[in-house]
Amino acid sequence: MNDFLFPEGRIPPAGLVFFTGQEKPRQYVIFEEVTFHGQNETEVCTPRSLLLTCPFLCKDQARIFLKNDTWYFCSLTDDVPAHVGKLCVKEGEEIPLQDSTVIRLGGREALTVVFYSRYAGGQDWEFIPMDPGQHVIHIRSHEETFPSDELTLQFKKGKWEIKGLSSASSAHGKGGAGGGRGLHPNESLRIGSSRLVLVESGLLYGYPVQTMGLSIKIDERSVHRSLKKIMLLRDICLSITPGSMVLVLGGSGAGKSTFVNAVTGYEKAKASIQEGGLDYYKDFEQVKHRIGYVPQENLLRDEESVKKALENAACIRLPRETSPADREKKIEATLETFGLTGKEKELISKLSGGERKRLSIATEFVGSPDVFILDEPDSGLDGSMARELMENLLLIACQGRIVLVITHSPDRVAHLFDKVIVLARDSENKVGQLAFYGGIEEAREFFGVSTMEGIVRLLNAGNEGGEGRADEFIERYRQQDAFREQPHKDPPVRPPVESPADPSAGKSAGTSADTAAGKSAAASAGTAAGKSAAASAGPSAGKSIRYKNRLEQIPLYLRREFRLMVNERNWKMPVMTAIISYVVIYVLGRGMFRNMEYTKYGSLALISIGIWNGMFNSIQRICKERKIIKREHRSGMYITSFMAAQMLFQAFLCLVQVAIELAVFRIFGMYFPDTGLISGSFGTDLFITMFLITFAADMMALMVSCIVHSTTVAMTVMPFLLLVQLVFSGPVFPLNKAGAKWVSEYSISSWGIRAINIAADYNGQKSSLLYRSLNGLHIPANSVAGSFQEFLETPAVREKVEEYTSSWLYMKDFAYTKENLLGCWQHLLVFSLIYLLAGVIFLEFIDEEKR
Repeated sequence: MNDFLFPEGRIPPAGLVFFTGQEKPRQYVIFEEVTFHGQNETEVCTPRSLLLTCPFLCKDQARIFLKNDTWYFCSLTDDVPAHVGKLCVKEGEEIPLQDSTVIRLGGREALTVVFYSRYAGGQDWEFIPMDPGQHVIHIRSHEETFPSDELTLQFKKGKWEIKGLSSASSAHGKGGAGGGRGLHPNESLRIGSSRLVLVESGLLYGYPVQTMGLSIKIDERSVHRSLKKIMLLRDICLSITPGSMVLVLGGSGAGKSTFVNAVTGYEKAKASIQEGGLDYYKDFEQVKHRIGYVPQENLLRDEESVKKALENAACIRLPRETSPADREKKIEATLETFGLTGKEKELISKLSGGERKRLSIATEFVGSPDVFILDEPDSGLDGSMARELMENLLLIACQGRIVLVITHSPDRVAHLFDKVIVLARDSENKVGQLAFYGGIEEAREFFGVSTMEGIVRLLNAGNEGGEGRADEFIERYRQQDAFREQPHKDPPVRPPVESPADPSAGKSAGTSADTAAGKSAAASAGTAAGKSAAASAGPSAGKSIRYKNRLEQIPLYLRREFRLMVNERNWKMPVMTAIISYVVIYVLGRGMFRNMEYTKYGSLALISIGIWNGMFNSIQRICKERKIIKREHRSGMYITSFMAAQMLFQAFLCLVQVAIELAVFRIFGMYFPDTGLISGSFGTDLFITMFLITFAADMMALMVSCIVHSTTVAMTVMPFLLLVQLVFSGPVFPLNKAGAKWVSEYSISSWGIRAINIAADYNGQKSSLLYRSLNGLHIPANSVAGSFQEFLETPAVREKVEEYTSSWLYMKDFAYTKENLLGCWQHLLVFSLIYLLAGVIFLEFIDEEKR
């Protein structure tokens, strides 16, 4: 064991393979200890416990732990038999474990566990049940460490005989060497990278993963700035097998984030990225559900609860045919896996930094992605928390997923990684290139340093605190085919092929074509194993997976908006609306809608209230959580669905605000005309008008929030927009120039004032303009002018004067007709839809923005 791989005296993680005979064998990685728990509804793997669905096991069955650099098995109960090899273990008894030890928990129905002293990723396992008859199995491989082109295993009289294995072969295990090596029950044999374990009911066979996994071939990734092409990445070719946890290493500016974005398809490159039979660029709509990307920042909504955040993620990321019960089981298993059980109802704002980071990963994990990419998940965490987090990630990889991690503190967790991708920027063109891809220990030997951070120092330029040797290692890696091609050209080790019981038939099968043997491998593993394998493929098994469509996503986001409103407990909106409405009553008194002047001035006040409320509702709504929206969009959220939910939620807010406004008006005695033009009730017509004004302003602010990238800019723009609306409102301020009139025609305020004055029958009211002017002159009563004023104040004369003044102030735009009022409503509604559509279009380009 070397100090580089396992710092602080830590020994490497151990591994388990467990199965019940009815399911495909699964792998598990042990860090310091693990406890086996039975009788669970869902199988859950955490760094310290295995929650199994086995009903024949006890709640607390057994534990495996590390003590004084030795692994031990301890049974926690005598209710269920426990055997280590052939030894029966009593409750509390501690039995030391050796590599490839077989553990059996249970009686007739049992859990079989194979312990390995060192976990190895990128392995697949099959179990072949055997009856008491005679069987022949042939194993073929082109693996360099494999001792022969073909091995023959013959099962006879309860023992396997291995032929084709010379005494010089690379094989480890019990039994004699040579052509007649034997393998007895509860014994194991390692041949090259393959393992054979004979358990009582059959043969357990482990071999390197057959599928090519994630194949990456990036010719170049470039951008154009100021009409100049700038190369960011080039010549990166590698492939990653499922079950691997890979470190992405490189100095600042080496292209790590650009590499990750190109791999995931978020930033297209001249490249071929393939995984699971899908092209990440051509099939992006399907592929994005297979990718789990966890950014460096914890992009979560603080006022959302832990459980609801996972529920939202599960609804979007899991296939639409997933039943509510299965979705709930997946959520509960995810909570358990990441140590968040008991935190379900807590708001995210109340979580610690480590808990928030685990939840951020959990929101991606709940969708069962095939590829996990994490950008500095350990940033801001201390050593123990970072190690625990990385252990969780290794457990994810252990489930057959690919995990890529970018970290700036790699040495404290380097022993957990299977391989490392090293990117470096050449000195001449400043282009990120592949400087190494291989195992951690191989990287140490290749670069001649003892730490991962030492590799970064070698590659960084002199002005970045490094030695500036990037060109040297890029060229050395390019020239060494063993380093450059080995990782993505490993031929698969094919699983065993069971032949008929007759030995002669077995020989015939052994001489059959290599390809045919490979194709029949899956069938030979037995029906139960085959079904399990198909089931375990999950959502990635084919291209026909369907997820929630645009219409189905709308209720999900709408419910979330209402939850956030309740959780935020921000009740400023109704209070502010009530206060502003009262101010209008206080200033204008109860004369609103009684004469032309009060109606015109009042309409300006009302549209000011509506536009202010609407803009205040949504001016920060999108920009304040732009990064969260961007992350959700990349995980399967439709922008149109999100914006439709926003529209409905904002409409609800506008309805509440208008209801408060009119309630305050009525409570404090504002005069309302007796009849309404459209509904028959003026109050109803005014309610609809005020709602459309407020909603149109709301959608305009929402559009602005979709365009700008910060709340500071949004709040700077808001007063300007409000001022423009007031100035170009139309009847209140004279608009003598053609350009001003044109702008007025496309303003919310202009159509809002028209609608209010039409609904209040402005032209049918009297005008007190002349009399208000005379009263402002303070004419002496005993003067000639005073006598004339008294004459004008007589009722008959006053009525005639007001009628004449009203006819003089008549406005065609305020004509009291249904067509006019409906036309104003139509314009306000069209404005709202145009603003909403513009916001959707701008937000659709959110993936084009830089991280």
